[in-house]
Amino acid sequence: VVEVPVQPNQPVKKGDVLARLNSSELSSQQLAYLKARSQLELNRRNAERAKALFDADVIAAAEVQRRDSEYQISVAETRAAADQLHILGVSPAAVERLGKDGAVDSVTPVVATLGGVVVERKVAQGQVVQPADALFVVADLSRLWAVAQVPEQQVSQVKAGQSVSIEVP
Repeated sequence: VVEVPVQPNQPVKKGDVLARLNSSELSSQQLAYLKARSQLELNRRNAERAKALFDADVIAAAEVQRRDSEYQISVAETRAAADQLHILGVSPAAVERLGKDGAVDSVTPVVATLGGVVVERKVAQGQVVQPADALFVVADLSRLWAVAQVPEQQVSQVKAGQSVSIEVP
């Protein structure tokens, strides 16, 4: 964990950055994706060139099929590399941006999936975390339910729709 800009009881909106993580696995998956995209482009050009040469009767159909097969394998490898990035939490837009820019970045944000209040922060800067770790609890506190046990002698003082104040530890 390289940065934790939010504190408990702080309101957050959906998409706000709660923390930033440095992940060596993320940078290696980004590199694998860039390699797969590069190979895909090379194999696409090779397949197109082979088709043109076949049309000019310079190479055999077997060579065209081999190059087309290499291209199809590259398509699958690129898709698999992109899927690995999605599993690590990289958005499709960020994957597309990575493909265009080619800039590997090992720092990834942890964003709020809903708006509300940070009820619990279970992470600190410098901490090593695992993918299964729960780092934050964010709750929408705009509407709450409370169950109260009212002593029998005070039941007559409680009315439906009445405003109450609740204190919790």
